[in-house]
Order: sequence, then structure tokens, then C-alpha cells
Amino acid sequence: MYRRRRPLLGAAIVMGAASAGTNRAINKQQTQATLSAQQQEIQKQEAEKAALEAKYKDEKAAWEKEKADQKAKEERVAWEAQMEAKYGKVPGGYPGGPPAYEGTGAGAAAGGGEKKFRPSCGNGYTLGANFCTSCGTRLGGN
Repeated sequence: MYRRRRPLLGAAIVMGAASAGTNRAINKQQTQATLSAQQQEIQKQEAEKAALEAKYKDEKAAWEKEKADQKAKEERVAWEAQMEAKYGKVPGGYPGGPPAYEGTGAGAAAGGGEKKFRPSCGNGYTLGANFCTSCGTRLGGN
């Protein structure tokens, strides 16, 4: 003579439904938190990748500039050697130019020493000279 307790059974069903809803809400929050953490990690990795790419581009540009400068320097040395071979024996260093001074003359006073050539006029000059003896252009410490 047991009497059924329907109200208790009904309460258990309501409790079970409430518990399932709570579990779904907790799972949804955990999933959102996980997705948010993953998105933040992806953004962090993309920022690091962009920084590394920028650093690589800067290093590559510096390396290419250094390579171009070295090539220009080698071409300049080759051109000066060619000019020295072609015009070095002509007085003045360039046909029609003033005579080259040797020894204690004005060439020694202007610096003497190693001889270079102007790219615009082809005239030879010694290091330390301030002006080109052929065209009169200021040498600017070349």
C-alpha cells in the first residue's frame, strides 16, 4: 500500500531538465572561451609572422644595397684601371688637358700620390686636389 509519489517524480524530471540546460550553458561558455583563446593565438602568430617578414625584407634590402655598392665599386676600379691604361701616359692624363706636374711641381702641392680619373671629362687628378684641371669642376673630396 504504497502510494506513488508523483510530485517527487515530477520534481526529478524538472531537476534533470534544469541540469541539462545548465550543462549546455557551461559547455557553450567553455567552447566560446576555447575559440577566443584560439583566435588570440592565431592573431599573435600572424603578428609574429608579419614582424619576421618585415625584418627579412629589411635585411634583404640591406644585403642587396651592399651587393650593389660592392659591384659599383668594382666597376669603378675597373673603369679607373682602364682609364689609367688608356690615358695615363699622355701628359695631363687626358688629350688636350694641361700637362701633368711631377715631382715638386703643382701636382705635388695638390696632393701628389695616387691618381684618379673624373667620370665626366676623363681627366686624371691626384687625390687631395680640390678642382679638376680640365673642366674646373669642384672635386668635393674625391
